[in-house]
Amino acid sequence: MDRYFFSAYYDGERLTGIDRIKEEIGGFGFIIDFKMFSDVSMSVSIEIEERKISRLFFALSSIMKIDDFESLNSSSNKECLVLLNVTFNKGTGDKRIKAPAVPG
Repeated sequence: MDRYFFSAYYDGERLTGIDRIKEEIGGFGFIIDFKMFSDVSMSVSIEIEERKISRLFFALSSIMKIDDFESLNSSSNKECLVLLNVTFNKGTGDKRIKAPAVPG
């Protein structure tokens, strides 16, 4: 399975960004793995047909800054893996998740 690597930077609010990224990916492929590294970055593994990789790149670049990628002119339906690394510019590095107060 061929692999492609995207590195991106999201400047908005992290949770909004995650929702927007998931929505864009859903139009082209499937998320097969998702890892958060505090609130600064995440890694997403995407299974996608090779012919859709360039369109996914341009869709993602419409919502965040993404490093250059050589466009593929492929009509192949073979499955590929895209590894997307996203850095959230407004992250603090704090890995704690605030839990709501529970009465009792």
